[in-house]
Amino acid sequence: MSGSTTRTIISRFTSQEGLCVYCDVNLTEKNATMDHVIPRSWGGNTGGIMNTVLACEQCNSFKSGLESHITNQMGAHLGLIERAALFTLRCMKRPHGSTFRNRLRFSRMAEHVISAADEHHRQNHDSILGNHKEKYL
Repeated sequence: MSGSTTRTIISRFTSQEGLCVYCDVNLTEKNATMDHVIPRSWGGNTGGIMNTVLACEQCNSFKSGLESHITNQMGAHLGLIERAALFTLRCMKRPHGSTFRNRLRFSRMAEHVISAADEHHRQNHDSILGNHKEKYL
């Protein structure tokens, strides 16, 4: 593991108070995973701390499966914002039972993905506009 990765994990663990960002379960060396909020397959930054959170294995596994389903079955041709919206809808419609932890888990996943997609879009739009500002303004 590189020094940068180790620093990212320590920083995330501290800022998240040792809890899964999605369901608040206590993280340990055995159940903690690094989650890319915007999946790499959707164009998410692979090295940036802004696109990573610590999640328990169960949350990360579910989220990964849902992202793959959206990409492969529903929206391979869609852009990031549309995929994030589909992800959010799927999380909200998913029959997650009546437990507080499940409701919390899926609403937080949806919130993180849509916020990160919005920020990603805003940054890319600004940089594209910044390169051609003189032409358009």
